Amino acid sequence: MFSDISSTWNGVLEDMSDVKELVPELFYQPEVLTNENSIDFGTTQLGGKLDTVKLPAWAENPIDFIHKHRKALESEYVSSHLHEWIDLIFGYKQRGKEAVAANNVFFYITYEGTVDIDKISDP
Repeated sequence: MFSDISSTWNGVLEDMSDVKELVPELFYQPEVLTNENSIDFGTTQLGGKLDTVKLPAWAENPIDFIHKHRKALESEYVSSHLHEWIDLIFGYKQRGKEAVAANNVFFYITYEGTVDIDKISDP
């Protein structure tokens, strides 16, 4: 369960099997970071209550987080480096030695065709 920006960031950097996707809502909808309906999501493995997402120290609140996140996404730096991201996702740095050199290698089962779903017999 997504509950902490910092621990999620560290998890994907340290554990190859921890794969996350930045959904568009993280750039425009602060409500995705709050438990406005007070739903009981249970607890973490360490016993902490799952509730509103814990934000990094640089964010004052969910609105500030979204504002800064979006500002970064729309920055001149990102615009001038967009072609590098395209190479990682759609281009020649997707697989092989170019992917390794760009640190763009993921847990093996995340690649299409690695698992033959038709051979799985367990319902």
